[in-house]
Amino acid sequence: MSNAAKTGRSKYLYPKTVKGNPYLYFRMADGKLVALPLDTTTKEFERSYDACLKARNKLVHAPTLPLAAAVDTTNVKFFGDTLGRGIEKYKESSDYRDKKPSTKNKYEKWLALLNTNLGMTRMREIDVNAVDRYSDMIATQMSPSNARFQTAMISNVWDAAKKHPEFGLTKLPNPTIGAETRYKVKTPHKPWSDDLQDEFMQLAPPRLKLAKLLLHFSAQRGGDCVKMKLSEFNGKGLFVRPEKTSDGRDLEANYHLCPEPLREVLETRFLESDSPDEFILLNNYRRPWASANSLSCSIRDFMIKIGLRKKGTKDKPVRGPSMHGLRKNAASEVAGLLVGTQGIRSITGHKSDGQAAYYAKHAAQIAMNAQVVGRWNEAITAKKNQRIAKRRAALKRVK
Repeated sequence: MSNAAKTGRSKYLYPKTVKGNPYLYFRMADGKLVALPLDTTTKEFERSYDACLKARNKLVHAPTLPLAAAVDTTNVKFFGDTLGRGIEKYKESSDYRDKKPSTKNKYEKWLALLNTNLGMTRMREIDVNAVDRYSDMIATQMSPSNARFQTAMISNVWDAAKKHPEFGLTKLPNPTIGAETRYKVKTPHKPWSDDLQDEFMQLAPPRLKLAKLLLHFSAQRGGDCVKMKLSEFNGKGLFVRPEKTSDGRDLEANYHLCPEPLREVLETRFLESDSPDEFILLNNYRRPWASANSLSCSIRDFMIKIGLRKKGTKDKPVRGPSMHGLRKNAASEVAGLLVGTQGIRSITGHKSDGQAAYYAKHAAQIAMNAQVVGRWNEAITAKKNQRIAKRRAALKRVK
């Protein structure tokens, strides 16, 4: 008998295995699944199960949140256990304070939207159904990606508020667990093919050729490439501090030796420049690119012009070769050297092993496949030769 059965906490449990990984869920009355800790012997499991059971046995439906009745909360002071007060607690937390300024700017916009729509709502009244209704409204009125960020903000605020007893959230599960996912990447960026790279480099103007080589062989994101200055190139390599993965407190920038194609073009660019403080990449007006998006659009528009990708519309966008695909080229090519996740991260600057492990695993699979097929071909040839030899021997015996 399982521990859940012994403690009377086995009803409505739903175990599930996804891609070899086990999960445990609680099935709510409407069929929604709420994730529970796998270890049924822990106090965390008991608290989560009891909270789910209590919510399931409620006779009243989840509250209808004031979605349409949005109010201006710019100068409102929230009290009690409202979501608005929870947002204030989240902003006071170390988790929020330690984020980079650029991240805070984005969070401010998403939290302001959340505050306007749900600031007056009591946090105890927010469950997974309420989160789904709210994210559905945001997805309809704005976009699925905005809905995803709003759900993420609710989760962040909940985790910060549950530490404060006045909210009464200690025994309640995070309402975003099991919530619907409104946004998924439909078509990820793909590496450029060799033929595509050759044609682009033959036809592109010098400013875009330089951009292609920097994006490809520095393996950095577009936002970092447009900010690089000639002073960060020492003749052999670049000093890089990636905005997305650097917390701003790094004592030293990452140093990247440049592969020969990039080193040569940067050396020429440095010698032709009037000042080391000049940005490496300049637009058609000899000014720095305003943003990574402006460079991306310029590359896209040029590809459309020369027929390397199609032009889409607002209603039917077309996914084709993109600027970010060149970073995928770098990661894939380095992974093919079988240098492992650390080797890949030393080039791309990924903060964790997750994405690097994807490339390493893919490259290792290809290498292993080649090795196995090579030995397979040897076995096929050996077997064929054995059969030929056997037949020849049989012919000699007949004579």
